[in-house]
Amino acid sequence: MSLLRARGLAIGYRRGRRAPLTLVADADLSLAAGELVCLVGPNGAGKSTLLRTLAGLQGPLAGRVTLAGADLHAMDPRALARALATVWTDPIEVGLLAARELVALGRHPHTGWSGRLHAEDEAAIDAALAAVDATELAWRPVDRLSDGQRQKINIARALAQEPLLLLLDEPTAWLDLARRAEIMALLQRLAREQGCAILISSHDLELALRHADRLWLMSGNGTLRTGAPEDLALGGALSTAFRSAGQHYDALEGKFVSLQSRPGGPGVTLQGAGVAASWTRRALERGGYRVCEPGARHDFGPEVKVLQQGWELRCGSKRQHCGSLESLLSALAAAPVD
Repeated sequence: MSLLRARGLAIGYRRGRRAPLTLVADADLSLAAGELVCLVGPNGAGKSTLLRTLAGLQGPLAGRVTLAGADLHAMDPRALARALATVWTDPIEVGLLAARELVALGRHPHTGWSGRLHAEDEAAIDAALAAVDATELAWRPVDRLSDGQRQKINIARALAQEPLLLLLDEPTAWLDLARRAEIMALLQRLAREQGCAILISSHDLELALRHADRLWLMSGNGTLRTGAPEDLALGGALSTAFRSAGQHYDALEGKFVSLQSRPGGPGVTLQGAGVAASWTRRALERGGYRVCEPGARHDFGPEVKVLQQGWELRCGSKRQHCGSLESLLSALAAAPVD
């Protein structure tokens, strides 16, 4: 059963007497409890505008959005705050607050005008910290936390609201690779364990493909498609939406590649299997080479064989051992190529 529903939704901006600027029109969307959905698309497609509309921060140009059956844009602010929580891209200035004190701010919709925390509020705060594996950070000053730790606390603050729906705008934008993967895995787990619906806006397509139950794909031309990540990849929708100058989305590999490394460069035969061969292929493609399978005709160019220790480069009758991929690429650059 859908928790969030949008029918005939048009988003964008009103411009006084001029016609509204419409980014997406006539969109039908749904989001169920326990589901993790990633909102993806090129820059300028309207992802943040859609999130702001679904958060009730701006009205739709047309259509209707309901949350648990109620018109989201007509809900009482306190009722909306109890049902919906957000984590935005910009860091929150928290002064000297400890992590637990920041999480406690999420109880504001439940505490009334006094702001006094009761036993059930303290329990909700402790549960939110535990849910993001941050109990040991409770009394650490927020300004002394790492970026990844601070984002966990921001998510815990949202969870302390006990929302039905959690919206996050680029929650991994300023994190390193390991922390981005950690936060995405955490959100996937929270959707399952907490039973809330989670919608994430993200530029990290590879992580979205790995963790999302469904994608909402904004193309930038006013259309919005939804579906399982694999269906959108196999159907070509991802390649079409992210096609841009100099870049191509490789549906087979599930990654962006430079057009300079697509077929058309000098041919190199690669022999080998496993992890080393996979990374060798990546290095060769990054170097602008067209990687061929053994037996394929490519005018008898260089051959690379993955060894147990290093690589062997064969150019005609000449063989050369390379101890690293860096040295292999240097040797290839110096080798005569037909």
